[in-house]
Amino acid sequence: MHTPWAGAGYYAIFMKQAIAPMYQCRNDLDIFAEIASISIYFATHHGDRIAADVGIDPRAIELDMTGVKASFGISDDTEGLTHRQLQQRRETIRRNLARRRTGRG
Repeated sequence: MHTPWAGAGYYAIFMKQAIAPMYQCRNDLDIFAEIASISIYFATHHGDRIAADVGIDPRAIELDMTGVKASFGISDDTEGLTHRQLQQRRETIRRNLARRRTGRG
């Protein structure tokens, strides 16, 4: 079952605000470990409220790391992903797309 909070977009919004100080120390955090930790926290601390509001008990749902990884465009056998690695992947994609647009790739 796919968890509603498993998307990469939610992670990106959360991480920009959650880890202080801004843009320090977060480059080497394992994104997948953080998502799992945040999911566990909300399930254990706010499970009753989430179940009442949404109708789904997050304590009864196993976090689908395959879905999380897929939302990042990462294969299931990838163990971890840091923000630094994600930025490197984005730069590689940006560079490759720019080459295609100019006909040099």
